[in-house]
Parts: sequence; C-alpha cells; structure tokens
Amino acid sequence: MSNKKRILLIACGGTIACTTDATGVAKQSLSGEQLVNNISQLADYAEIETVQFRQINSSSITLNDALELMKLINSTEHDGYVITHGTDSIEETAFTLDLIHSSSKPIVLTGAMRHASLPSADGNANILAAAITAADAKSADQGVMVVLNDTVHAARFVTKAHTSRPDAFISKPGGAIGWLSENRLVMITRLQRRQLFNPEDLRHPDLVNISNVPIITSYSGDDGKLLKLISDSKQFHGLIIDGLGGGHVSELMAEQIDIATNELIVVITSRTGEGSTLQETYGNIGSEIDLINKGVIMAGWLNATQARILLQLSLVAGLDKHAIEHKFLI
Repeated sequence: MSNKKRILLIACGGTIACTTDATGVAKQSLSGEQLVNNISQLADYAEIETVQFRQINSSSITLNDALELMKLINSTEHDGYVITHGTDSIEETAFTLDLIHSSSKPIVLTGAMRHASLPSADGNANILAAAITAADAKSADQGVMVVLNDTVHAARFVTKAHTSRPDAFISKPGGAIGWLSENRLVMITRLQRRQLFNPEDLRHPDLVNISNVPIITSYSGDDGKLLKLISDSKQFHGLIIDGLGGGHVSELMAEQIDIATNELIVVITSRTGEGSTLQETYGNIGSEIDLINKGVIMAGWLNATQARILLQLSLVAGLDKHAIEHKFLI
C-alpha cells in the first residue's frame, strides 16, 4: 500500500489552462486531468486525483465560487489540495479560503504567468512545486498558501506585483514563508493558523447582493460625488475607501462619508501598499480621528482587496458593526 499523500487537484482555469488557437490567441483549453498528465514527475511525490471545478478567467471568480470551492474541499478526504487558478485574482481566492479554512490540511493555489504554448511556460513547474508543498508534512496547519516560481507565499501576505513576469508575486509585509529547492520544500516561517468564519454561517439567501462591496480609490481633491452616488443608490451594504497616506481623504469626501455611514459600513484602507492605517495621530477633517468619529472602520494593515473580502464575509455572516470592527483587528 502506497504511503504517498493523496492530493486532489482542483482546476479552475486561467492562464495555466491556456494554449494558443489557430489565430495565435491564448484561450483556455486544458483540463485539470490534462495538466496532471503532462507532468510525469508528480507520481514521484503524491497520488494525484483531479476535478474540474471551473474553466473561466479568474477575473470572473465570485465570492460564491470561493465558498463552493471550500464546500468541495470539505466534502473530500484527501491529505491536501492543489488549486490551479488564474493569477489575476488568485490572491483574492486564497485570502477568502484562508479566512474560512477549518482543518490542518494544506491548501495550495498555483497558476502560470506564461501559457502552455510559450517556450518558457511555467505552469508544469508550478503545479509540481504546489503538489510537493501540499504533500509535505511541514505544510500542515499553515492555512492556505500560494506557490509560484518556486516560492511559497502565505495567503494573508501574497500579492501580484507585476503584470507578466514569472516572478510577479511577492509577499508583504511578511515576506515569503518558504521556497522549493531541488524539489524539496524549505519552510522558514510558521504562521499561526486562523479561521475567522465558519462556512456554515455564510449561507445568506441574498448572498450575491449583500456581498456586493465596491472599492473607491481616494485622491487629492476628491469631491466625494462618486461616494454620494453609491450611498444614494441604496444598493450596497458596505464600501471600501482606499485612502491616502495613513487612511485619509479630502474634506469634501469626509463630508460625504459622514452621510454614507448612516447607510453603509465604510472601511478605510491605505493605497500606499504597506503599513497600517492610523488611529490617533491626525485630527484634521478627513484624517483618521475625524473619520473614526464619523463611524468608519480603519482596516489596519489589510489592503483594499483584502478588506473588501473581510467585509463581504462579515456582511454575509450577518455581523453588526461592532463585530465587524473586531474582525478587522486581525
């Protein structure tokens, strides 16, 4: 009887599933089974089974898709999971899964920056590295990870930082937690696993509408008209404002925020990309003290995309503003 780990590869589409058609345009054509069959070395490290979950561009992946993906994972008895996924939103799916993942089993997302018809295609190497990571005992209790370019990223830190290079993904502020060397996993950091939501609490009957949370990027001199349109529409339950500096907005935007917080849960992030939103330094109109007094939630070190996902899940779970504020203390 084999002592190799049983790994389920769940295929979602993306560049990793693309080849060029007769016109030279890259289109999704490879199934999960075809991806696995193209990599003979996989059998040396794990017993791989496959399931085709989606075959779509990752820009079209929804919160409901991520919840269904976790439901699929929780319905199986494998030792670990590899998810092939488009890189455009791989960090969003990974972050969502990390917030609801309840077991010690590793979940590893991977993709490709160069499709299979290119001479420098990276998909096969990334799948092999992801499978090795998912099958390694060192990956237990590390939550959800993203593995590309022989680098292991934690879902809570990973971000796509380049449009097309194979080394497009980085981790900030924490840095990568490991890498692959000679097809061996090296883990240099162990994170405390977290689960902020129970998947069973995320079954709101109006999930599509209640989880519709837009993001507004703030800029100098913003007149707040877009925020007013969103607030006046009465179509949204929450909003992310990607603020300047430590989480600041213009005075006109602050006026609209004061009105919007009567209708919406408003969360402020920083568009700088690193560091935490401030809490108690500046008292000008539109600065953090003023905005907190107006009823906003400061997102801390989460970026706008992460804050949006956390707010989406909080709204779907039916949490009140106080409970949502507590979630943002991660």
